[in-house]
Amino acid sequence: MNEINMALCSLCRAIPFNQLPEPHSLDDGWCRVFDESELPLMMCRGHEHGPENPIGYSWHLGLGALAASADTCTLCSIIHQGVQRWLSHFEQGRQTQFYEEFQDTYSYSVPTEERLWLTKRFGGGPGFVVLARESRGGEIHLLTGVAFSVDASNPAAQTIQLRPSDLDSGSVYSLDIAASFLRKCHDQHEGCSTSESLLPSRIIDTGSPDGLIRLIEPQGQSGSYACLSYCWGEIVNFTTTHTTIESRRQGFEASELPKTMSDAVRLVRHLGIRYLWIDSLCICQDDREDWARESSRMAGIYAGADLVIAVNRGSDSSAGCFHIRPARPAGRADLPGYANDVHIELIYNSDELDWDHGGFESEPLSNRCWALQERVLARRILHFNSRQMYYECNSGIIGEDGSNSSRRFGMLKDLDQSVVSWEWPSADYLWYSLIGDYGARALTQPTDMLPAMSGLARLFAAKFRADYVAGIWSHSLLKGLTWQCIGSRQPVSQDQYTGPSWSWASYGGMASIGPSGKFNDVAEVLDWEVELKTQANPFGAVTSAWLHIRAPIVSLIHVPAEGDEAVHATRLERAGLPPIVLVKTSYSEGLEEDIRISFDNDEIPRTGAWKDMEMKLMILVARDPCFDEDDDGTHGVVFSLVVTNAGDPSSNRMKRIGWMFISDTEVERILEDDTNRRTVYLV
Repeated sequence: MNEINMALCSLCRAIPFNQLPEPHSLDDGWCRVFDESELPLMMCRGHEHGPENPIGYSWHLGLGALAASADTCTLCSIIHQGVQRWLSHFEQGRQTQFYEEFQDTYSYSVPTEERLWLTKRFGGGPGFVVLARESRGGEIHLLTGVAFSVDASNPAAQTIQLRPSDLDSGSVYSLDIAASFLRKCHDQHEGCSTSESLLPSRIIDTGSPDGLIRLIEPQGQSGSYACLSYCWGEIVNFTTTHTTIESRRQGFEASELPKTMSDAVRLVRHLGIRYLWIDSLCICQDDREDWARESSRMAGIYAGADLVIAVNRGSDSSAGCFHIRPARPAGRADLPGYANDVHIELIYNSDELDWDHGGFESEPLSNRCWALQERVLARRILHFNSRQMYYECNSGIIGEDGSNSSRRFGMLKDLDQSVVSWEWPSADYLWYSLIGDYGARALTQPTDMLPAMSGLARLFAAKFRADYVAGIWSHSLLKGLTWQCIGSRQPVSQDQYTGPSWSWASYGGMASIGPSGKFNDVAEVLDWEVELKTQANPFGAVTSAWLHIRAPIVSLIHVPAEGDEAVHATRLERAGLPPIVLVKTSYSEGLEEDIRISFDNDEIPRTGAWKDMEMKLMILVARDPCFDEDDDGTHGVVFSLVVTNAGDPSSNRMKRIGWMFISDTEVERILEDDTNRRTVYLV
């Protein structure tokens, strides 16, 4: 690593490193400029955040002054490189097709002439962050920041506990950092279990006296073990099969394993964990019954592990846990009033303000469906990412550079709480939050859409005491139908059945949680039926499913876009987005706004396929007027599905193709006509 070693400028020498203000509050919310995680933008509301008021410790007058000082000051030079990174992300975002078209709406600007301010880091780690006001006012940019660390031999090591990182994540130094994460969790975290678990029916023993690795069958033995979570890739060239199982029991060298697995063996030995579970070695890959039996136990296996090793950076089993990480701009300096010989390293904005709560969305493993339950079920996880290691447990997520979030991904411990969030009981909210993340991930086999969530579903079933209806829970079926497809809107498969049209399991893209607020049922589910692919897993793949539902159903009438709507539709098309489809019902007379359909499959509006469909509105739930009255005295919106005939109209079978919100005024008119209530099969 090429470190910058220069004197500090007078402005930097005057910084009160130990007494910097707290970071800006996130209570007003924050967003990402151009949907880029390295460009966080914090909202400011209220007069106390006016342009004349400080938002931190006053530093340089602007970006020009920082650049001028970067040639002669270590700290300014590192920060300047962080600002250049920010500017690069800003320019890339501004040139995307969507934002080029709608730049009048998203008129963000580079805060060239805005004063720079310093505060403590958002997670409380050693160092500081650099802020600047958005030039148009009302918002604050997080431009960059630095982490401070010291060597263990430094006199300040007792108070500054962050240590410099090594570029090699597999060095003994780096593995010692990993061990310190685990040791601190065991010793200090009351909310993290340290109890031994029943060992899986097969597991790898890495602690034999002869140094060989063996596949053993513990027969009810308890102990501490680790699990490996990784991407297989196209081919895994070292597996357990009927042919190889005996040789696996006899023992083999770690060097025979793919690099990811051999690295994992080296890691657990360094951590003092003897047993390691790897799916490709502990499940007989050419035995269908063994696979069905052992894969159904995966939830318990990952939940019982003392540690899950998540190789997020690797796209296949040859990538390895360890690699040489990219060097960050860094230097060393004496910081007056703080410490001497301090290591200064640039941090990433996406670690300081974590948009996806540690989802690590850019890493290959984080885009795999099966990896979701492996992560959220784990007691603790050691993440090997492209940039750094992260350690995650019930106390949160911490990175090698001191980035720190008090919230872990998934927060499965919330299952034991009765907190109400968005008027959903917390377990319901947590389930659909996980489904939202899950939908953005990929599968090698589309038919695994439900099986890859079956471990989590089994756990939630014990909490809900409800039936699992192709991904929807029977205790809140109508609410469960209100998911909204966002992101990549397309079927999981064009030719394989993954679930009914009304289940999130049939679509790719994120299935966003339903509408917020307290809603009353308008429709009624009379009955349902689900045919399972295998009775051994009631939470797994299905071959068919239907709901027998009674609901107000009315025809939709297309309304051609005119005026501003027509202009907006043209701009959407230029931006590469599907065209909007506006509709109304025969009960819309006198109402000002037409209704916009949100299709579950973007190809329907792109190709105009909707023109050949007899689209109808199916009303599901309506906002409770006692819960949330609008200023005009009405009580808001009603969630409805957009459905069409599934086959012969006389069969009374319909399928979901989208959703929409409709005003309560129009709904009241529809409900007054009893002939609109129909009983149909939703398939």
